[in-house]
Amino acid sequence: KNIPCGTSGGTMIYFDKVEVVNILNLDAGID
Repeated sequence: KNIPCGTSGGTMIYFDKVEVVNILNLDAGID
């Protein structure tokens, strides 16, 4: 699970993974 850790780097990584999940969900929806 992706846990935001409050640090700048941790937050960036967290949002980065959220974006990837959203992209995968969009691909699944189109499929």
